[in-house]
Amino acid sequence: MQVFKAYFRIVKKNLPMLMLYMIIFMAVAIGTTSSNQSRGISNFTDVKSRIALINEDIESDFSEGLADYIRKNAQVFDFDNDDEEGLRDALFFEKIQYILKIPKGFSEDFMNGKESRLEETRGIDNTSGIYMETLLNQFLNIASLYAGNGMALTQAQIVEKTMNTLSKETTVIMKNFDTGLSDGAKVSQFFNAASYSVIIIMIFGISTFMVIFNRSIIKHRTLCSPLSQNQVSIQILLANLCLTTAIWAITMCCGLSLYGTELFTLNGFLWGINLFLFSMVSLAISFLVGNVIKNRQSISAIANTIALGFSFLCGAFVPQYLLGSKVISFARFLPTYWYIKASNQIGDIKSFNGEIANDILIAFLIQLGFFAAILTISLVISKQRRVESLA
Repeated sequence: MQVFKAYFRIVKKNLPMLMLYMIIFMAVAIGTTSSNQSRGISNFTDVKSRIALINEDIESDFSEGLADYIRKNAQVFDFDNDDEEGLRDALFFEKIQYILKIPKGFSEDFMNGKESRLEETRGIDNTSGIYMETLLNQFLNIASLYAGNGMALTQAQIVEKTMNTLSKETTVIMKNFDTGLSDGAKVSQFFNAASYSVIIIMIFGISTFMVIFNRSIIKHRTLCSPLSQNQVSIQILLANLCLTTAIWAITMCCGLSLYGTELFTLNGFLWGINLFLFSMVSLAISFLVGNVIKNRQSISAIANTIALGFSFLCGAFVPQYLLGSKVISFARFLPTYWYIKASNQIGDIKSFNGEIANDILIAFLIQLGFFAAILTISLVISKQRRVESLA
C-alpha cells in the first residue's frame, strides 16, 4: 500500500490549509444558524410612530376626531404651526418620523365629497410613514362610508361610529405544529453552504496529490516498481474514497453539533445521501483538475474559482428563487445546482409522497450522471498523459 500511504502523507502536509477552509465553513454555518434563530417567531408588540401633528382645522368635529384617533395610535410631539425649521430639524435628526398637517377646510371638503388631502412629510424611516398612511386610510375609508350612506349624520356621529368600528379587535393565536420532521429551512442553508467547503477541500486534497504524483520522476519510479498499473490505480481510488468519506463524515458531524437530533429524521437521512453524492461529484472534479494542471501554484486559484463560481451561480449563498432566469438556465449544467435543489426540496418536506420522492430522486440521479461523466473524462485524460509520458 505504498501509494496509499504516500497519498495521506501529502494530505497531512496540506492539513492546515484543509482545516482553515473547514473553520471558515463552520463560521459561516454558525452565523447562518444564529441569524435564523434571531428571526424566530416572537410575541407581537405594537410600536407607535413618533409624529408631529398640526391641526389647522381645529373648529371641526371631524378633524378633532381624526386628531384624537392619531394620538391614540402614535406618539405625538407638539410643535408651533409656524416652526417649520424646528420641524425639519426634528425630522432630520429622527426625533420624529412623520409630519401630518390637517389643512383648514379639510372636514368641510370631506363631508361634501370634494377632493380633500392631508399634508404629510416622511422621514428617513419609511416604514413609519407607511404605517401612518395605513392608519389614516383606515379611518378615512370607514368615515367616507358613513358620510355617504344617506343618513345625514353629523361630523361627531361619523367620528363616533368610525371609532367604534376601528375599536373592534380579533384575537390571533400562533401555533407551531410538530410533524416529526426537522426544521428544514435553517438546515438546508447549512447543507447549501457545505457545498462550498466540500468542493474546495476536495480539490486541495486530491489535486495536490495528483500534481505531485504525476511529476515525471515520481511517476517513472512508480512505473519501475513491482506494482502494476492496476494496483496503483486501485490504491489511488481507495485513498480518494477514504478522503471523500472523511470529509463527508466531518461535515455531517458539524451538522450534528449544530442541529442535534434534527438530523435523526427522514430529512437528515436524505441530506446525508445528498451530501455524499455531491462529495463523490467533488471527487471526480478534483481528480479532473489534478490530471489537467501541472503545477501546485495554480491549485488555489482554480479551487477558489470553481468553488465560489459554483456557489454563487447555483444558490449556495444566494437562494435559488432570487437568481435570474438566465443564471438558473446556466446553473442547470452544473452539479452544485442539483445538489442545492435537492437540499431545498428535502428541507421543504412536510409529508413524504411520491411526487416529492420523484423530484429528489431525479436530482440524485443527475448528480450520479455528473460523477460518471466527469470521472470518465478524467480517466481518458489520465490515460492519454500516461501514454505521452511513455512515448
